[in-house]
Amino acid sequence: MKQHSSHGIFTSLIVIKIVCTQEWNYHELAEDMWPYIYVSCGSTQQSPIDIQTSNTKYSKFETFKFSADYDTLINFTLQNNHYSIRTFDSIQEKLLTLEGGGLPGTFTFRQFHIHWGENIHQGSEHQVNGKKFSGEIHFVYLNFATNQTAVLSFLIEVINNQTLENEIDYNTTSLWHSYIEKALLLNGGNITYFMGNLSEFIPVHNLSKFYRYYNGSLTVPPCSGNVIWTIFNNTIKFLEDDITALHKIITDYNFREIQPLNGRIVSASFRDDQFDTGQILRIKQWILFIYIIIIYFPNY
Repeated sequence: MKQHSSHGIFTSLIVIKIVCTQEWNYHELAEDMWPYIYVSCGSTQQSPIDIQTSNTKYSKFETFKFSADYDTLINFTLQNNHYSIRTFDSIQEKLLTLEGGGLPGTFTFRQFHIHWGENIHQGSEHQVNGKKFSGEIHFVYLNFATNQTAVLSFLIEVINNQTLENEIDYNTTSLWHSYIEKALLLNGGNITYFMGNLSEFIPVHNLSKFYRYYNGSLTVPPCSGNVIWTIFNNTIKFLEDDITALHKIITDYNFREIQPLNGRIVSASFRDDQFDTGQILRIKQWILFIYIIIIYFPNY
């Protein structure tokens, strides 16, 4: 009985602290405490989720359409908000819009941020077939006409220089390396700046394969709902030193655990069982070989 009362007093004190300060974090005020002050954090359609690929529904989506300003050099502000590195257009004079890809209407870029873990074997918020990735990058967009949020999510894969497959991967990894170096300056202050363009941060050359669910939420308080999530199949490659450096900036980890799916449908823009051209050719060759055996060597 005393143990139960002590636990209740402890919980009440924590709730009082949250109410008084409107604070939250990933440690003593972690996600199991969030619903006490942010009611939406305890709702039934929360994010992130574990994407079970065998249960996804194949759907065709039109191509994503990015505005021309994605290739324009922008002075980004990097802000330490005590939970992550919030990165946004400093002047916000560029119209960074996004359409297509099954999104309802025109969405405007607002900010991006990174989630990471205590080691390279965790850190992503979404999982694929129970697999955790080394981190996750969220590009957050807003439809001003409907006030709906859409998030483009890229899972982070840790690699070394020798395993970079092509020049595009190398350039993207190098850009994120430069970004992390600049972000390390946040140790001594709240804001720093970085020059770049959004098309370099987002690998727009290959966005055809992704998972989609429409009734998700923000993964941090206030955990607002009605968020459209797009999780891309292609990962963004980080050097191990870069992902570990993030621990030094703000916190050792900042990811939310997966939430129950609760009957929601997850779509996939591709089929895992699709054959490539080489596979189809090899199948045809085997069929021809078997046909020849049957016709010319019936007693074989």
